[in-house]
Amino acid sequence: MTLSLLLVDHHTLVRHGIASLLQASLAGLYNLRFWHAPGGKEALDILQEHAVDVVLMDLSVPGMNSVDLCQRIRRIFPATRILGVSNQTDKRIILEFFASGAQGYVPKSASVADLTTAIHEVLQDRFYIASPISGYFVEILRESSHSWRAPAFLELTPREREVLNLLVRGNTSKEIAGIINVSTKTVEAHRKQIMTKTNSRSIAELVLYAVRNNLVQV
Repeated sequence: MTLSLLLVDHHTLVRHGIASLLQASLAGLYNLRFWHAPGGKEALDILQEHAVDVVLMDLSVPGMNSVDLCQRIRRIFPATRILGVSNQTDKRIILEFFASGAQGYVPKSASVADLTTAIHEVLQDRFYIASPISGYFVEILRESSHSWRAPAFLELTPREREVLNLLVRGNTSKEIAGIINVSTKTVEAHRKQIMTKTNSRSIAELVLYAVRNNLVQV
């Protein structure tokens, strides 16, 4: 199986270093194909020409801010997953990165195992945050929530809350169906209703909504 990865980082050594580590750890599972871009414009040019499964991008992208790049990728190439690989510490930027459609974040200090796990998870349309920063991520979500609450008419039913909790924890619709003993079709219907009620376009936005409104225990 071919896995196409686009590495977006203005440091050439970082891009090639990540590629070498992934080649060593994933070569037995995939026929890996790497594309390299030093900035946002180059990344979009590559995406126009080649099918890419996962974009691994720094959150400090030359020529284009990471949120804008993430939004453009999600809008123009919706099948492509986005994973942040960065040393970014600005809470606002990290929060906006997820809200703009990213599905995962791994700090550059993380292990290769964390990075490969993140790739596997986002390929399954799951949401991934490396354990070293998971508590930090919850913190920034909660900091952003103090002055905002959803209107009462968006209240979720008990079953929708149950499905929401399982979705936020990275379960697929099939897995949720097995856990709550309903059909996958029923779970998909609940998921669609939850996304509509919360005005969420991605699991990242759904996590943000859930934490802001104390709908899940994190």
